[in-house]
Amino acid sequence: MLDSDLAKLYQVETKQLKRQVRRNIERFPGKDFMFELTPEEYILISRSQNGTLKQGYNIKYAPMAFTELGISMLSSVLNSALNVMKVTIRKTPLTKGRHRLVLNYYPPVLNPHTNKRTGYENLQLFVYDHPSSKAERTHNQKTLELSNTICATQQLDLQAQLHGLAPNFRKRKALLVISESLPTGSVA
Repeated sequence: MLDSDLAKLYQVETKQLKRQVRRNIERFPGKDFMFELTPEEYILISRSQNGTLKQGYNIKYAPMAFTELGISMLSSVLNSALNVMKVTIRKTPLTKGRHRLVLNYYPPVLNPHTNKRTGYENLQLFVYDHPSSKAERTHNQKTLELSNTICATQQLDLQAQLHGLAPNFRKRKALLVISESLPTGSVA
């Protein structure tokens, strides 16, 4: 979806939406979340939707296009009255200059294993505070991309449940599969 369409959906101005994305750009890694359209692509889309471009209609900034994961992540960075459920990533201190990554839920959600409300979930992932080698920097980058993907997926699942949809195509076992694909030593 385009930024202007999402701005209408979330009842915010397009410039506010873009500002929040730019402030939180690390939460939108790669083209799996969001990308900017070239002027040629936008003109092509505008003409196919409207037939012709409006006289004197110019775009000052490149429009942003969001994928499903990007829309989910966008809902966690926007401060909108429509934004009912937020899933964010928090870093908590560990030993030896590392931080554990935790998903925060607001408001708290029901844990399916304990049937109790919880406001967080340990991702069993960590990042280095001050990476000193290329391997540690690569580890941090890949781990943060993974945690952002997990966060966006959880946001989508919770929104689907909130609207009475059962996200059968996503299960929590996917977290275990993803965690097992990480290099050794990346699970805290």
